[in-house]
Amino acid sequence: MDYIPEEMTGKSIQQAIDHAASTGGGRVVLQPGTYLSGTLYLKSNVELHVPAGARILGYPFSEAYDDFRNPGLDAVVPEGSRKCLIACASCENIAITGSGEIDGRGPEFYNRNVPAGAFFAKPSKPRPRMIQLYDCRNVRLENISLKDSPGWTVWLIACEDVCIRHVHITGCQQMINNDGIDIDGCRRVTVCDSTFRTGDDCLILRAIRRLPETECVCEDVMVSNCFLDSRCQGIRVGCPSDDTIRHCSFSHIVFRGQGNGIHFEYPLRYL
Repeated sequence: MDYIPEEMTGKSIQQAIDHAASTGGGRVVLQPGTYLSGTLYLKSNVELHVPAGARILGYPFSEAYDDFRNPGLDAVVPEGSRKCLIACASCENIAITGSGEIDGRGPEFYNRNVPAGAFFAKPSKPRPRMIQLYDCRNVRLENISLKDSPGWTVWLIACEDVCIRHVHITGCQQMINNDGIDIDGCRRVTVCDSTFRTGDDCLILRAIRRLPETECVCEDVMVSNCFLDSRCQGIRVGCPSDDTIRHCSFSHIVFRGQGNGIHFEYPLRYL
């Protein structure tokens, strides 16, 4: 069943998501137009459908976004930020689809008073990520365009059975830390037929330990038929202090940029 927000606001989108979830699930379908929004929370069995002509536009200041908190995430705060535009924890059968756009207005969060072509200076306030999913199952991102996330565009943490296809991620290449997709401690993830253009790494495989004594494994990741354009790495496998990353494959990848096509970092060492 389709649920249509009554107004072009993030609050109305959230009300439609809540309504759909309370009745067992369904599609929240946006109408053409721009929906100004702070943090949205996806829920089990709900698909957020953003068709062509519809756009979710994030607020241009950090105070508009919630801190995404969960007991499993409390020990890990990369870049000192818990804020994000779309959040979901411990849910199943969730999706973000459609040929529309989600725009995070990333450059507006930075100090852009820099020499021509240089990276923007990091602001003092924490920048929100665009999509952050934790401990979710059966996740689908399809056809959607994700533009100018102020921080990492998509951070998947401890998720399983994820399908990402025909996704277009673009970010101003003067922004730093605007990664494309961070696949962190996940299992059975497919990324295919997608394009990336970012200032930082396009695709990153991580295994960040939630706690020092807790093991983390990222495995069974397949990436194919993707175009990558980055000022940093096209594909990064591992960062210092990561745990185990294994059973991953990459095929039919085109990389264009100033950095490395594929970069492997030996984990289990500290910054």
